Amino acid sequence: CNNAAREIVRERTIYRRERDVNLQAGSYYASKLVLLGATSMIQVALLLGLVLVCCRPPIEVGTTTVLLGFLGLAGVSLGLLISSAARTEAIAASLVPIVLIPQIVLAGLIAPLSGVALWVARVCVTTYWGYHGLTHVLTGNLDGIAPGEGPGPWVGLMILILHCGLLGAVTLFILRSPEGLVGIDN
Repeated sequence: CNNAAREIVRERTIYRRERDVNLQAGSYYASKLVLLGATSMIQVALLLGLVLVCCRPPIEVGTTTVLLGFLGLAGVSLGLLISSAARTEAIAASLVPIVLIPQIVLAGLIAPLSGVALWVARVCVTTYWGYHGLTHVLTGNLDGIAPGEGPGPWVGLMILILHCGLLGAVTLFILRSPEGLVGIDN
């Protein structure tokens, strides 16, 4: 998220000039997503490899890799959304912690969620689904939703894919806006 949050806003002038000469917003976004997504996948593989070698956790490696990969892709998508909405790199960098803190607090790791917080987490918080998916992987419960244990890894994976798509759609909407990049001032 942090790396991606500076990408689009950094190239604002180039993007606008190329857009005037027929650059498609979807192609531009896809180029950023593929490159940053591949970088994120390499980071996931290196980190997971290090954890597997040093800690030897009893996990299903394939499922864990897929979940962590989509969590990384969701982070990249969120960073690109921040970057497309910010007017300057400084504003984009300032928005990253503001956006990520609720992701951490509402994931369900720090404290159990209930009521409105649980509803918000299930609808809006990508890390909620990733955390609960990984919890099932670590406990060996890959069957899905167990009573009182939260969503399983496959439900979490589907929601992660949905969140990536929604973040991408909003970013494309901003990139295609008539005045170019909409931009957040403060």
